[in-house]
Amino acid sequence: MNSINSKIDLTKLLGESTALLLAKIGAVAADEGMRAYLVGGVVRDLLLGTASPDIDVMVEGDALTFVARLHERWSSFFPNSPLPRKPVSFPKYKT
Repeated sequence: MNSINSKIDLTKLLGESTALLLAKIGAVAADEGMRAYLVGGVVRDLLLGTASPDIDVMVEGDALTFVARLHERWSSFFPNSPLPRKPVSFPKYKT
């Protein structure tokens, strides 16, 4: 049976800006009393030790509130980056 390395260097595999973004997403989630998780193909790719061009994050709680808080604080995290687009809700999927 293969063992999985539980210590993954996100900066090495995803790049410094993406690793910083994920840390800031985690900080906003913590400040809001929420939990944020990496999900999808990026998790598989990280376990395999490869880079992933696609990052998906899931939060426990009200995702639209979370995105609004992230949007409010975005410019202080990345002053030279454009703000994220306005979140889109899909009522059929309760997202």
